[in-house]
Amino acid sequence: MSTEDTSTTTTPNTTTAAKGKKAKAPTEGVSENRYDSFPYELLEATNPSEEVNPKDLIFPDFDSRTETDAEKLDQNFLDDVKLNGLLQAPLTTPVRHKVTGKTGLLIVAGRRRVRGAIAAGNAKNKVITVLTKTMTLKEAVIACGIENIKRKNLSFWDEANYMRLLRDEFGFKQTEIKDKLGVADSKVSQFLAVFDLDERVQKLVRKGQLDPGTNTKVRALKSIKDPDQQYAVAVKAIESAWTAEDIEEA
Repeated sequence: MSTEDTSTTTTPNTTTAAKGKKAKAPTEGVSENRYDSFPYELLEATNPSEEVNPKDLIFPDFDSRTETDAEKLDQNFLDDVKLNGLLQAPLTTPVRHKVTGKTGLLIVAGRRRVRGAIAAGNAKNKVITVLTKTMTLKEAVIACGIENIKRKNLSFWDEANYMRLLRDEFGFKQTEIKDKLGVADSKVSQFLAVFDLDERVQKLVRKGQLDPGTNTKVRALKSIKDPDQQYAVAVKAIESAWTAEDIEEA
């Protein structure tokens, strides 16, 4: 990564964001206030795009990945970004920090691309074009999660944790989650079922030790009501490479 001084490069048009109006609250669904820990107020976008220094963009704290840095930037990707820049503009929404009042642009989609531009660190990537759109917090969370879910290397735990965030922090019903994400109702049930398991079993899932077929194994383990027995069967399933059918038989 380049260590050059970028103080003279173009920064986000924060004046535009500061003058923007507060984004309108959604007319249906649960109030945005359910996610009280979110430190930013979302503003109205007044320009369809901005020229920005990628280092000045804000990465969301509701990213569904448990390991943000694990968006592994392989060398081929970095070489392409360094040579061609970003071929697809990231999507952002203007925000204002609730405490400091500082304005900026929150990355909604394209976080990996922005990291690539920062890591490339060459002249072609010191100023990038981003799209800006007025969004509610719920819309931003949905868009951020959908981008992650479309990526093949998203873990079972990360996807389940994201669906739990929608349910517990935003009050989405299961039918709303499936409709927003475009997935089957049974898939949502399987992912959310992991949080009904014993905490020790949840830890095994979080570490990825029950893969592959985690979703069906979780469903089988959920039928074991005694937590100690549930954990014992989960450990045995890992040691013996059991399938979901093996767990059900046990």
